[in-house]
Amino acid sequence: MVDIKEHYIFKNDIQAVRREKGISQNQLARAIGIRRDELSILENGHRLPTSITLNKIKDVLGCLISDLYSLELQKIIFHSKDK
Repeated sequence: MVDIKEHYIFKNDIQAVRREKGISQNQLARAIGIRRDELSILENGHRLPTSITLNKIKDVLGCLISDLYSLELQKIIFHSKDK
């Protein structure tokens, strides 16, 4: 049996936008007042930024919040075996 469940997730494009703008992790982290390892955690999607941090990121990168995060529908498939 295969169940298909739909989940909404936040798609994170902080790293892609940062690289497109030619800004290093260190530069962005310093500009928004956090440590580089904290920025890495945000870029890797392990934690969502606060609204204050997100606004600082968008201001430094010169983009919209929607350029950094978008809501994306994902289908996640769970496999189970009938016994």
